Amino acid sequence: MVNKKWILIALLSAILLTGCGSDAPTITPVITAPASTAAPSFRPSKSGVTASGVVVPAQHANLGLGLPARVKSVEVVEGESVSEGQTLIILAGHAALEAAVSAAEMELVSAQGAAEMAIGQAKLEYANALDALDAAQREWTANQPGNRATASGLKDAKADVTIAEKRLGQARKNLEKASGRVGKAQAQSALRDAELFYYQAVAHLNWLESDPTELEQALLDAEVAFAEARLAVAEAEKAT
Repeated sequence: MVNKKWILIALLSAILLTGCGSDAPTITPVITAPASTAAPSFRPSKSGVTASGVVVPAQHANLGLGLPARVKSVEVVEGESVSEGQTLIILAGHAALEAAVSAAEMELVSAQGAAEMAIGQAKLEYANALDALDAAQREWTANQPGNRATASGLKDAKADVTIAEKRLGQARKNLEKASGRVGKAQAQSALRDAELFYYQAVAHLNWLESDPTELEQALLDAEVAFAEARLAVAEAEKAT
């Protein structure tokens, strides 16, 4: 027992002497990179560079249905190459879907027909508006001072007044000579016609020789303005 005790004391003394005679040991921390599964890892090797990653396609498409429907069958398998126009799936209720497509096509044709009709009506209204504006402008020009009658037109109007005067004079003589109820009635009717013809001829001659009144000029200006506004609306409708 004594020998073992002295042996332990000797060993402890040796350890303490060794520690006192040397510097304290230096502790170096070890830093490890966090593991990442998002980015590929690279490590050099004797033969080159190795890397790890995930291969993805250059193009992909997410397919969906525009109408709610139950899938009857899938005509392709995952990973299979497909071509344009190839059937991928078949939906249940195919007849109902075809009927819906046919109805939509009919609505499209009807809408196209209505659009074409509207375009045709717009073009027709534009042409009519052009004609109306041309007529209003010609009427306006013809009624300006000095433009109502040419030399030949004025001569013809005066000749009509002369003819009307002679016809009126003859009608009056015939009424004076008429006898009997029937004869006098006929002569009276002829006199009224002759008077109307005469008054119209005189009024036309007076109109040719006169200038437009303020009211007539205002009406002429309004007709031109209305025709211009109508043409502007028609042109806008045709452009849409």
